Amino acid sequence: MTRPRPHLPMRPAWLCRTCAAPWPCGPAQLDLMIEFHGHSIALRFYLAASMREAIDDVYGLGLRPDLPAMHARFLGWLSLARRPRRSAAGDVEGSGTGERFDGRCWCDRFGRGRRGRDAGGRRS
Repeated sequence: MTRPRPHLPMRPAWLCRTCAAPWPCGPAQLDLMIEFHGHSIALRFYLAASMREAIDDVYGLGLRPDLPAMHARFLGWLSLARRPRRSAAGDVEGSGTGERFDGRCWCDRFGRGRRGRDAGGRRS
């Protein structure tokens, strides 16, 4: 039985060696989440260092990198992976409470307002 090939970056293009998608591709993201399970800060440092190397490689090729796109590609998917999923009814899955998520900050929901702001978001 053959082992699946790992989805590793090919430099200086930073494309996946297996599927030729921009790295980290979907399978690489999954592999990284498994490899760094329980160590999310270490994963962020690893991806930030990889992004820096990719930016340096782009400059080395005589090109100008699209920094917002590079950030979204290397680090943007992490915040999406951590968000709770919502069911069609609007309940936050995994909470076990059936509580509906309305998108407001907890401080707004309980009438406390953010620091220095009233419940409407205006400076107090």
